[in-house]
Amino acid sequence: MSSPRTRLAPSPTGSLHIGNICTFLLNWIIAKQRDWEIVFRMEDIDGPRKKSTAIEESIDILRWLGIDWDGEIIVQSDRVESHKAMLQELIKKELVYHCSLSRKELKNVLSAPHEIYTNKEPIYRPTDIKLHNSMTPNDSTNWRFVSNQTTHVVQDELCGTENYDTSHDFVVWTKDNTPTYQLAVVADDHHQHITHVIRGNDLLQSAAWQEQL
Repeated sequence: MSSPRTRLAPSPTGSLHIGNICTFLLNWIIAKQRDWEIVFRMEDIDGPRKKSTAIEESIDILRWLGIDWDGEIIVQSDRVESHKAMLQELIKKELVYHCSLSRKELKNVLSAPHEIYTNKEPIYRPTDIKLHNSMTPNDSTNWRFVSNQTTHVVQDELCGTENYDTSHDFVVWTKDNTPTYQLAVVADDHHQHITHVIRGNDLLQSAAWQEQL
């Protein structure tokens, strides 16, 4: 088993707010008390929302708060090739399929009564994923993860047992040829041997998707 390791993972999409700072402080305090390693990862793959000055501002604020970490700062966008390798592994295992339809187009496709619906987002899934991925042009397309279409149970140390709907397929790779947050976080946590994650409870739904990945 890996030695206990957690991560501080701000996103440079704007100034850190009080919720971010509270979570980072709690994460750092618990890690120090329990002698965990702390990885600092700047999650900067969200291109349209990324602010040019937010990276240095986030680092300066955390240092001003007295928060430190082990090793060099890891920049998520430097690891896109590793993320792409994870996508290729998912393709090989037939756990993703390419889909160029927008959300509006998906809803139109699902207007037929024999299609699958959920109460959150429509599902469009090829019957034969391997055949679909091999025959349909897949340049400039999204890749969707094949969900298990069940309620997923997340066990959290503070919130306890929480049930989350993961019945709809979700995008893990965009038509702009970049990973989504869900895939990048899973790939990086695995590569960096993260054993403990402390974050806001608004991200527990993401935990359900990430555990599937």
